[in-house]
Parts: sequence; C-alpha cells; structure tokens
Amino acid sequence: MIKAKSWELTLGAKTRVAVASRHVVEFIRSPKLVPVPLAPIHSAGLLVWQGNIIPAVNLGQALGVGESGGSPEYVSGMVVLAYQDAPGTPMRHGGLTVCAVPEEVWVTDDMSCPLPAHPGGIWDLLALSCFAKDDHVIPILDVARLFSAALTARCRNVNAKPRKAALSASAGSGSEADVTIESEGPDGTDRSQGYLGTEVDGEGEWRVRVK
Repeated sequence: MIKAKSWELTLGAKTRVAVASRHVVEFIRSPKLVPVPLAPIHSAGLLVWQGNIIPAVNLGQALGVGESGGSPEYVSGMVVLAYQDAPGTPMRHGGLTVCAVPEEVWVTDDMSCPLPAHPGGIWDLLALSCFAKDDHVIPILDVARLFSAALTARCRNVNAKPRKAALSASAGSGSEADVTIESEGPDGTDRSQGYLGTEVDGEGEWRVRVK
C-alpha cells in the first residue's frame, strides 16, 4: 500500500484541498495583503514574504465557496507554497488563502475517489488526484497550475474595474515594507500585467516597487 504525507487545507466550511508536503513552506496567520488593480477574481493580492513579492490566490473565491469573499481583512491565514514550472527550473513561491490551520494527513491509495464536479472545470485543471476523508472529497492540487495563466483564463473577472490605478500599502511578513503597484506607465499608457497571467493591453508590464 502506497502512503504519502500531505497537508489538508480548508477553503470553506465544506471544501478542503490537499497539497504534497514538499510544497508547504510556511503558514502565516493574518497575512497583510496588498490588493492588485485589475486583478482576476481569484486574486487575493500580493504578499511581501522574506523580501520577495509573491502572488496570493483565493481559490475559495474562484470556486464560489470561500468564506473570505476575497477581502484580505477576512482571510484567517495563508500557506506559502513552493513549486517549479517544470523540472529543472528555479523554485517559485505563491500564497494560498485558507480559513483554518493546515492539518497534516497521511493519504493511502485505498482512499482514492473521483473528482468532485464543478461547472467551471476547475478541478479538471488543478487536481492531480482526489481522496475521501471524514465525509469530505479532497482534491490534491497541482501547485504550479494554481498560479498559472490557465487558471486565470477560467476565473477571469467579468466585473469592470478602473483601468488606471495606483496604490500604496504596508505589507510584510516579519518586517514592514512599502509596496507601490502602478497600472499606468510614465507615458500615460496602460501596462499589461504579468501577475497570475492576466493581461490588460499587451503593452509592457506591471511595475512593482518595494521601498
């Protein structure tokens, strides 16, 4: 019997996901998140973590089950995840908002079950496999796809937002840092956003400065 250690993550009252233990780097209580203008619906913003700016995802918002509603002040915690886009490529990091402290769980092959249905096909894109535990069906996430443009394409926010925006806020994990996000270039033109694969006009990139 195959047995593997994973971490169970709570996205909502009835929704759980899991990730392989090798992906979990840190759990942060009450993270300070910086909103991103024109971001897709599953964006939770940006997190300054160990001197780096990393994207944060609210998967519960994308699934329509999150209790946080995408608002940073209601997120109870965040799990920092490590992943590679492909074998041999540099390690990258991203944050996933959760509603409870992660729980360590051992998964065996006899716990395997079919993926839950979702009208947007989210699980078909994100899940490597699935297991059943305590009356919950728990998909195991492909972490790289969680921060990919492919997920953004399925979760694109249809709500209109201002095209020109700039904001400043304090954010950090352990230390304070001023983060400025600009969606307008010095020549007054909008810039596209590489954040979570979202594009605005296809001209340039978002500029993110940490002071």
